[in-house]
Amino acid sequence: MRQLKLRGFKGIPFISLDFDNGHIQISGELHSQLIERHFLPVIAALQSQTFRVDNIEIHFLLDQINANGNYELIRFLKMIKQRQTQGLSVICYWYQQEGVYEELGDRLGELLGLNFKNVNLPPMVNELEYDL
Repeated sequence: MRQLKLRGFKGIPFISLDFDNGHIQISGELHSQLIERHFLPVIAALQSQTFRVDNIEIHFLLDQINANGNYELIRFLKMIKQRQTQGLSVICYWYQQEGVYEELGDRLGELLGLNFKNVNLPPMVNELEYDL
C-alpha cells in the first residue's frame, strides 16, 4: 500500500495521501511558519507517485488558515489540477462550520477549476471525531 501520512500539530495539518485508493485528507490548522517544510514530502510524493485509480477524493477540514497556509494549499491543488488534466477525476470535499471559511472552498474551486463540494457540519465539531 502506497501511503503518506504526516501527523498534525499546532499550526500544521494532518495530511494523508493514499495513492492506491485515491483518497487524500488534510485536516487541522494551516497557519504555521513551518507549513512549507511540512508540505515538502507531500509535493515530492505527488511528483513521484501515480494514483492507481481514476478518481481522487480530497477531504478538507481546516479550522485556521493564514497566508502561508493558503499559498501551500494552492500549490498543492495546482499539482492535483495537473493530474486532472491528465485524465483523473478529482472531487474536493470542503467540510465547514457555518461562518468558518465558508466561501474559501468555492473560491479555490473557481480559481483552479476543481470541483469543490461543500459539506456543512454542526457547530463545535472537533475534526478528530470524523473519519473523512
